[in-house]
Amino acid sequence: MMEVKFNTEIRSPEDFKSFLQKEKYENFLKDLLNRSKYFPQDIEIIKDQSKSEDDYYSKSTNQSFEATLLANNKLIQEIIQNPDVWYTQEFSSWIIGEAKKDIIQSLDRKKNKNNIIIFNIFPMGLNRLQVGTFDKFALDDWDLLMIEIKSENSDLVSNKNIYLVSYNFDDTFLLKQLNPDKFLNENIPFYDRKNIFPIRIKKFEIKIFNGPSPNTS
Repeated sequence: MMEVKFNTEIRSPEDFKSFLQKEKYENFLKDLLNRSKYFPQDIEIIKDQSKSEDDYYSKSTNQSFEATLLANNKLIQEIIQNPDVWYTQEFSSWIIGEAKKDIIQSLDRKKNKNNIIIFNIFPMGLNRLQVGTFDKFALDDWDLLMIEIKSENSDLVSNKNIYLVSYNFDDTFLLKQLNPDKFLNENIPFYDRKNIFPIRIKKFEIKIFNGPSPNTS
């Protein structure tokens, strides 16, 4: 098992709220996708979305993609009102606990979409469950969440391509394909050409355990 401890910094509540605007995070995510080895590198934002069109389009593959920000209003308000809560272990556990519910709600809102990109900006300490800690075939908490969702809400994931882009504890962005599971794990280097991303990892530490993590009950 792996235990990750990390320190983060939030620029300001104002910067945090500003980034949550659709125009801001969609442009930031577009830049990341265009730097991925697995996504087409001509991703552009669809300007006219008046009829619920998808958010992105690739001319080279003739594919469109819908982005959804994994954001919980209660969690966001907690950060804005009390930025120090970010540093507590309880808050990290809360993020993991809320993620499954928020993913289900996002997929429910996007029932008519076929290519969905879930964008998470909160770093999570992910527990790798297989021996190869950084192996691309190792399961992590995101995989476990999706396995549970497939089992309990199969109607939300059937016949869909579901991707995840998540800010990672090592100051990269983790790209995964959650459904169908193709074991796609890519770390995209941090890139913020407009200097708008509101959260940064300042320090992280990894501990490897042969048995269960000491924090596991």
